[in-house]
Amino acid sequence: MSELFSADNVRTVGISVGGRAGGDVAVDYVPEAGGSITAQRFIDAWENTFKEETEDMNRKAAGIMAVSRPVLTDIKRASECVPGMRDGLILHSGPPASYRELGDGLQKAIAAAVVYEGWARDPGAAEELLETGKIRTDSADEHSASAARCGVISPSMPVFRICDRNTGCYIYAPAAVYGDEKISGGSCSDRAVRNMWFAEDDLVPALSDALVSHGNIDIFSIAGEGMSSGDDLVLRTQHSASVFRDLILREAVSHGTKITEELLEYLGQPQLFLEIFAAAVKAVLASAARAEGCSFITSLCSNGRKVGIRIAGKGDRWFTADLGKDAVCGDEIVSELAGAGSAALCGAPAAAQRTGLGLHELLRMMHESYAASDRYLEGLRIPYSGYNGSPLFVDFIKMCRTSCPIRVLYEYDGAYTVKNMGLDLQIEALKAFVSER
Repeated sequence: MSELFSADNVRTVGISVGGRAGGDVAVDYVPEAGGSITAQRFIDAWENTFKEETEDMNRKAAGIMAVSRPVLTDIKRASECVPGMRDGLILHSGPPASYRELGDGLQKAIAAAVVYEGWARDPGAAEELLETGKIRTDSADEHSASAARCGVISPSMPVFRICDRNTGCYIYAPAAVYGDEKISGGSCSDRAVRNMWFAEDDLVPALSDALVSHGNIDIFSIAGEGMSSGDDLVLRTQHSASVFRDLILREAVSHGTKITEELLEYLGQPQLFLEIFAAAVKAVLASAARAEGCSFITSLCSNGRKVGIRIAGKGDRWFTADLGKDAVCGDEIVSELAGAGSAALCGAPAAAQRTGLGLHELLRMMHESYAASDRYLEGLRIPYSGYNGSPLFVDFIKMCRTSCPIRVLYEYDGAYTVKNMGLDLQIEALKAFVSER
């Protein structure tokens, strides 16, 4: 035994992420379930009871999701299409929470939406209505909707309609995103409200006409081109946005639409495509939502203070964890479930350099994303990085077994942050999935 582990052979085996150093052989090793005895106990219980049932349900759900192709169809007023939308209701990003439990930026955005709707004269009066419950709030995710960053949706707002052509599922996302000050950026200033009014009246109609003229726009085709050119599709969507802008402009010009500087700026905004892509991912995941026995994660979102996930086999139940910061972070992090965001940073140097992470760690995050999935969106590739396609079907059980963490990529105080949400959130969900059948 002593000869086997002599200095001439293997000297160290551990969790180092290095290669060779001074003759040592460092081996990446992470124990199953992160070494948690509690998590391992539930994994063993799952394997001994309904593993085959789960894997069968996962195969069926994956078969449907594999042929999903979300498209942008048109723009309508939220009150006309968003399920459950009514007067006195504002939808926000993230899991369900009371107004006071939301992040500061999201509270300001909601107050601005109340002013936008004409329900209050200023943010102070709006806050009073929200505090007393005269204006109600709810999670956009509960209404087949999506809102990036500090995004909100109120009845009068124009929204994109994104449809999965295979299942017919619709997801709705804000369309009046414009200006240097945005409600979705956490601003409740007069300028932010005016920017939304201006977008609704002067910019959205031109985009709506172009969409009707062009027909359904394949969102993943645009996203794939963007990812191949350095977009991570969570924090960086610049190239995707420019491709989308050029496509819309061709239609607008052909119909004699007046092209103004404001329209050019509006169409090329990175956040505009961010709203569209996040909703597209939700449209794909919706086909697995509430699938009994399925272990895919079907929701991942944040309200700036908490991050929430839902698992198909647990229906409408949410599992949450503290983000730890009052951040500008919303439904766009659902893109992590499509292999975008932290898993794609190795191909997005403009975003990656602001995280402070090295190439080895970026590649590690990319390859760990494969541990949670065995099917990919081949249209979303990163050339030259070994990224063979975007992992789509995030299997929660695989994440627990391989200790692959739930990651959230967001911007805070001018810096990009990749945060592992911790094992507690995953163990809580694992316990419910296994024991509460």
